[in-house]
Amino acid sequence: MVAAGGCTGEVRVTYPSVPSTLVLRTVTTTVSAVKPYRVQLPALDLSSTTTSTIGFLPSSGSLRGVVNGPEGPVAGAKVRIERLVGSQVAFRVVDADRQGHYELVGVELGRVRVRAWRPPDLAMMSDDVFFTENATTHDLELTTFGRTDVQWAIAPASPITGSKANIVVQVSTRAVDAEGLISVVPLSGVGVTVMPLGVLVPTEVGERLTNAEGRATFTLRCDGSGAADLDVRLATGGQALLAPPPCSTPLITAPSTLVPPPSVDPSVSTTTPPVPTVAVLAPTPGGPVVSLVPVPVVPQQ
Repeated sequence: MVAAGGCTGEVRVTYPSVPSTLVLRTVTTTVSAVKPYRVQLPALDLSSTTTSTIGFLPSSGSLRGVVNGPEGPVAGAKVRIERLVGSQVAFRVVDADRQGHYELVGVELGRVRVRAWRPPDLAMMSDDVFFTENATTHDLELTTFGRTDVQWAIAPASPITGSKANIVVQVSTRAVDAEGLISVVPLSGVGVTVMPLGVLVPTEVGERLTNAEGRATFTLRCDGSGAADLDVRLATGGQALLAPPPCSTPLITAPSTLVPPPSVDPSVSTTTPPVPTVAVLAPTPGGPVVSLVPVPVVPQQ
């Protein structure tokens, strides 16, 4: 539209109204089924099967050796030979002859783990692991067990001069069972006597019998400062020397920190002496037994 006087008027354009709510259309998609490929598999040969169990297959392999103990060859020792393939194990147990000789012949070996023992007193400290060839010779060394062991513990850990301390003596033995396993066996009913070699003195003189755990408890007193060694005698004939920490005197310290005097009127000439603070370091009586200390046992002289 053109207005009078040659002036251009406004042009109005009308847009369609947009609804406040849009309706979504549902579209359905159809997927056609895909046929799987057909692969012709070869027929299985059921005449041979695969198993996860390994064994000792016939072969030209062999393993021989001598089982030795502290006093020479060990007659009748048991020798367990394990064939190791990955995480799988196959084993055989053979007996040593009167001269301590053992052997396993005519089988496939490879990587092996070998252990020998003779109940109740001889066994190896650890297994031997090695690779075998067609003919391998490997000797084995046994250690004697079954001897009496003595262990001890003291509380408090640092004895104090003029104070008491408790000491526990445990008597046990290590035995080898039929499978070659080593176990600790407490010895109950064994008489134990503690004699002083220093300033740590038993409060009661006499023998104590070990309980079901193989333990006997003694109360002692530090009669001075210095070495606190003890001589332990067993009724079975053994002797052990104990070396607890030396008896010491409690430490008393006076810190240099001083308490400042209170505020005073400067016009009054009053002097307040400093008051020191004193800390006394005293041990905590008693306390649990944390660990046992092993000591060698020798025949009594």
